[in-house]
Amino acid sequence: MLDKTSPIPLYHQLRTVLEDKIAAGEWKLGTQIPSERELCEQHGVSRLTVRQAVAELVHAGQLIRDHGRGTFVAQPRVEQRLNQLTSFTQDMIARDVLPGSRILDMSIGAPEPAVAQALQLEPGGKVIVLKRLRLANGEPLAIENAHLPHKLCAGLLAESLENVSLYELLAAKYGLTLHVADQRLEAIACPAPEANLLGISRGAPVLHIQRLTFSRDGTPFEYTESIYRGDKHFFRIELRNEYDESHRR
Repeated sequence: MLDKTSPIPLYHQLRTVLEDKIAAGEWKLGTQIPSERELCEQHGVSRLTVRQAVAELVHAGQLIRDHGRGTFVAQPRVEQRLNQLTSFTQDMIARDVLPGSRILDMSIGAPEPAVAQALQLEPGGKVIVLKRLRLANGEPLAIENAHLPHKLCAGLLAESLENVSLYELLAAKYGLTLHVADQRLEAIACPAPEANLLGISRGAPVLHIQRLTFSRDGTPFEYTESIYRGDKHFFRIELRNEYDESHRR
């Protein structure tokens, strides 16, 4: 029951009630929640209160709106820490999520100038392009488009890369062990081709990530551009205050 005499706003109380229903499994993943009218009647509040509570849960990724159909309990978003250099496969397994992938393109070609510069390729150097749809528990989560210097891993096209860790394969067969990476993130509106692959609406917010990975000897061996679904994935980073007492003296 909501307490209308409490200083806690009604929409916040209602949000807590709805969160408890999700956490207890009363509202199961993927199921449609009651309509605004039904929630108003069940909890004795206005439609504005219901809308605000539901909107906050949508923003938090616990609910998802499907325009024309209703509001549904969302799959939990996948968390990835930015202060740890790991592969997609490692990230998923660490969070009890089943990783998977589907090959969209695997070929050899001439790189774009920006890619050639990033990978420090000589004139005429080729790259292996590996484009994959990355899956989390069977659902599309991201599109990764990796470029690797052909001279460093020429036999890669003969490998089966459907559901394996690219980094583990590169380390085991080609001696390319990831050591450090330079990564840039920005929020963009998802283009139509990628939206179709990810199962989201064109223009939906996604995370666009550019990553340049270096081996232990400082050789850049992978340039990747990725698009991650904003409604199913988020990044977390730990920040430290390096300004200690020694700097104050």
